[in-house]
Amino acid sequence: MSDWATVIDAPLVEHRIGAETWKWYSLDGFPHVGIDMLVVDGPPEPFGKMIRYPAGPMLFPKLMPRGAILIDDAARTSEMEIVERWRWENPRLVVKTYDCEKGCLGLELDKQLIK
Repeated sequence: MSDWATVIDAPLVEHRIGAETWKWYSLDGFPHVGIDMLVVDGPPEPFGKMIRYPAGPMLFPKLMPRGAILIDDAARTSEMEIVERWRWENPRLVVKTYDCEKGCLGLELDKQLIK
């Protein structure tokens, strides 16, 4: 699997995003490469409301131009709120819904706007 993906074991630490402080995974050890596919499936919801939000501001800038984002558990209220905030912050994001047990969304940049 290491030929296709990098799995990083990272503890939850505090990050400052704008005026807010969030608990999210440490980026220590994160490779300095672009992201082709980002799967957001943690941290688990019991760690806090909108706990997965920091994935957007912290990792979307590292997304390759044709990269994809998958959000697991997307049928939950918290995940829907996160996606709406991401879309507000990134108006070029296009949402695609997939039929999965707990809901799954795909996000990508509007290819019409990519030069």
